[in-house]
Amino acid sequence: MEYRLPASDHPAFWPDGRPRQFANEAVALWQSPCFLKGGATCVTCHAPSHTATPARDSNAVCAGCHKTIAAGVSAHTHHASKSAGSSCVECHMPATVAGLNAQWRDHSIGIPVPENTAHAIPNACNLCHRDKDGAWAAQQMTAWYGGKSRQKFIRRADAFTLGRQGNPAAIPQLLGILSDAAEGPWIRANAAGYLGSFPNDPSAYAALLRSFSDSDPLVRTTAAAAIRPLAAQREALVPALLTLLKDPLLTVRMSAGLAMVAMGVKPFADEDGARFERAKELYRARAKLNSDDAEQQFAAGKFFYLSGDMDSAAEAFRVTLKLDPAIPAQFLLARSLGAKGDFAAARSILQTIPRDDPQYAAAQQLLAEVEAKLSGGGGDSDARARFLEGQVQYQSEFYGAALQDFERALKLAPQAEWATKAERLRAICLEKLGRTAEAEAAMQALFGDPAARQDVELELAYVELLCDTGRAEEAQKRIDEVVAAVPNAPLVHFWRARVLLQVHRVPEAASAAEESVRLQPQLPQPHNLLIRIYQMQGRTREAAQQAQWLLDYQRRTQSH
Repeated sequence: MEYRLPASDHPAFWPDGRPRQFANEAVALWQSPCFLKGGATCVTCHAPSHTATPARDSNAVCAGCHKTIAAGVSAHTHHASKSAGSSCVECHMPATVAGLNAQWRDHSIGIPVPENTAHAIPNACNLCHRDKDGAWAAQQMTAWYGGKSRQKFIRRADAFTLGRQGNPAAIPQLLGILSDAAEGPWIRANAAGYLGSFPNDPSAYAALLRSFSDSDPLVRTTAAAAIRPLAAQREALVPALLTLLKDPLLTVRMSAGLAMVAMGVKPFADEDGARFERAKELYRARAKLNSDDAEQQFAAGKFFYLSGDMDSAAEAFRVTLKLDPAIPAQFLLARSLGAKGDFAAARSILQTIPRDDPQYAAAQQLLAEVEAKLSGGGGDSDARARFLEGQVQYQSEFYGAALQDFERALKLAPQAEWATKAERLRAICLEKLGRTAEAEAAMQALFGDPAARQDVELELAYVELLCDTGRAEEAQKRIDEVVAAVPNAPLVHFWRARVLLQVHRVPEAASAAEESVRLQPQLPQPHNLLIRIYQMQGRTREAAQQAQWLLDYQRRTQSH
């Protein structure tokens, strides 16, 4: 899927979703009106030996369906009948696909859209008229055909470009594409995928939730994979995902299972639980099928880890490193080994992680837990080890696993010196998992101790809870108190910006987000929020600058 691919100087797709690289002919055909409206397949135009039938420069293949146009080609093309300008494939299947030392024809069988040269997308007009520019070609197209037929292609390019940049201005166009059945499932599914980049936008989230019941399975499975619920939405999302576990398509059921594993949902009883387990088995079979793919094995390892299958997780991470040692799987391998009790092996791996590794700090915490286990002893030692493991899980945002570790540690040693911190982190995990009532009760109990009010992370989690439960005014008062207490914390100013935006105090929200950027320029969240704020204020140049920063950040940090 186009939306899933990382940023690249040589992307597999053009910004409008059409394939740019060879070997994606099927993807192109599935977008074409010839397939969507006319039911065309490969052998409609090609012989079984995959040779052109008839010769490449003949219009006879197209004339079989488009008889009226074929009867007066020049009237349609405004070019001489025997010229390249009257060749169906030159205009509708230009050679814009990169192959092995050759250019291949575009099988999406669209129309020239000179306006999209603004996105560096070639068009058939200017491939022939190289002495002219896109504006000239667009003027000619409009004079001959009007401009209406090109608008959906322009919308695609604009929407996908903005979506890839994380620019909220993409949302209305993406919603339009997703709701337009004429766009076809491939383009609509990519629109759904991009909408998943905007979890804080209610309209984007609602559209993805509606897509769970879409008539096309590609849209359903993409919506399940792309949806990112906020804390307050998780509980309500689970029944919808359970419904997808009954879908007739295996891929849809597997995507729903993956989403539930990523959310850290609890096991289910009865038939729901059985369906959930079957969906996980589908992914296990898929991972086995892709046993020679390092990226797939890395993803499988994380899936198995979140599912609690540490043996399979460790094996997948080992295979990952064997296939591609550059993938940062060592830390996760050590965690899997430690979780299944192989502490000596975990220690040997953790000791090799260098100081300049981004996971070094977490590795040292895990190493401390492993050393505690290897030193023997039980009781408090085991509880502390579990608490340390919970912190590692928490830092990696595996809140379901972290919650289990904190609760287990507190049960073993409720009076330990680290117990207060474990209680606070447990409360935050509850909030992140959408268990709102439990989280609020735990937080209110903790706030009885004045020292808890000094825990910025706990305070921000409580502010998020207030926002997610519709208490924006209360959230604003709370975040103002936090800002007064810790005025130099960048995340505090980011959250103040979010709260102010929720209560429609846009200029103040802009100032708060800008202060967050000033305090920590490399923090992506305020840059992303500023795009939306600047768009609301009509500051298009500044919004574009923020979008470009995020695009550059993605390229800098893009990794496995």
